[in-house]
This record gives sequence, structure tokens and C-alpha cells, in this order.
Amino acid sequence: MSWFNIASTLNCDLYISCNLDIGDIYLEQEKYKEAAEYYEKVLVQDTEHPWALPSWYYATVIQNKSSWRLLASYYEENPFNQKARSLYIEALKKLPEKIFKDFLPPFQGLYIHGKS
Repeated sequence: MSWFNIASTLNCDLYISCNLDIGDIYLEQEKYKEAAEYYEKVLVQDTEHPWALPSWYYATVIQNKSSWRLLASYYEENPFNQKARSLYIEALKKLPEKIFKDFLPPFQGLYIHGKS
């Protein structure tokens, strides 16, 4: 029986590390909804947890349930948080169109030599 199977049968609500482990396993499996749920359990106990908070931001950004700017702002405010850094870089790889669309002006049509 794997650690995940054993951990998933425990009452992890009281154990931050247990919820972090399960959240991380779901995150690795790209099950972002489930991962976010376990990180939320940690955040109920510690709203500023340095591992759970950027992980929750990442999981919700990937699901399009929160703004990219939440993860980016967290990373900018905590540049020495290695978890935030790794998830920030991972998000840049996975979501370039979502992240960079805010930096480009809106499309206003095609013009050739000043004529529409």
C-alpha cells in the first residue's frame, strides 16, 4: 500500500504536513481541484503558510479560478520562497497566453500602410 493510500485514509484535518503531502501528490498528478482542496485545509490553520499559499494560488490559476497576478504578486513579495519561485516558473511555462495577454494592447484590426 502506498503512502498516498495510507494518508488518504487518515483524518488529516489536524495535521498540516499530511494535507500538504496529499496536496502535493495531487498537484504532481495535475489534479488541481483536489490539490487546491487540501491546500485550503492547511490555510484554514495557517493563512500565510509558505508552502500551501503559493501552491493554492498555482492550483487555482491553472483551473482559471483565480488571477495569475495573485501568484505573481506572492512571488514578488517573497522572492526567497523556493516553492513560490518554482510554481511561478511552472506557470510561465504552462500558461503563456493567459499571463502575457495583459501585457499586449487589445486587437484593433489589421492595417497595411495606414489603410484599413
